[in-house]
Order: sequence, then C-alpha cells, then structure tokens
Amino acid sequence: MWGAMLWIVSEVVLSNQLAPIPAVAASTTVYLLSGYFAFVMAGTTRTHVRIEVAITMTDLPDLDSLARREDIGRHAKLLVEADNRFATQHITAAEHELIWSEVYRQLSAGKY
Repeated sequence: MWGAMLWIVSEVVLSNQLAPIPAVAASTTVYLLSGYFAFVMAGTTRTHVRIEVAITMTDLPDLDSLARREDIGRHAKLLVEADNRFATQHITAAEHELIWSEVYRQLSAGKY
C-alpha cells in the first residue's frame, strides 16, 4: 500500500519537472528500489511471521474451519489477556513473553 502511494506521489512531483515518460520511469524505479530495500531491511524477520486463517460460512458447516476459528479465538484471548495483565503489572515482562512464545509455538509455520 505504501509503495503505491509512493509511486503516485513521486509521479505527481516529477511530472512537473520531467517529461511524462521519464517521470513514469523515475517513479517506477523509486517504487521498485524502495520495495527491494524494505525486503532487504526486513531480513529474516519477515520469515518468522505466523498467521492463522479460518474461513467459515453460514449454512455450510466445515468442522476443520470451525476448529481453526476456535483456536484463533482461544489464542487471541490468551494474547489480549497477557497484554492486559502486563499493562496492569500483574505479570512480569518475562511471564508476558513466555505466554506469547507459547502461543507462537502452537501456530504452524506456513509460508504466507
């Protein structure tokens, strides 16, 4: 999303200073290079992100999706509760991290 906005803004700014084709070429170059640099700067961190997905529809019970949805709700509840308890100083930073780590370990390491 930010890349598209960068491309549009750079196109608008450069179109006042360059001919249309060079402005498009420069904007596209800025867009591609910024994406590349964001990719490189993220490093291995981007491969450690885990997500949960469950798609459920009314009138079409899918037991696997319903079970995943229950897991998402359970994990979300644990994480929010840990955040709230940490914010009110009922648990230490180490305990908070332990809860988050445990939930993280329960998630599958799919590639997204």
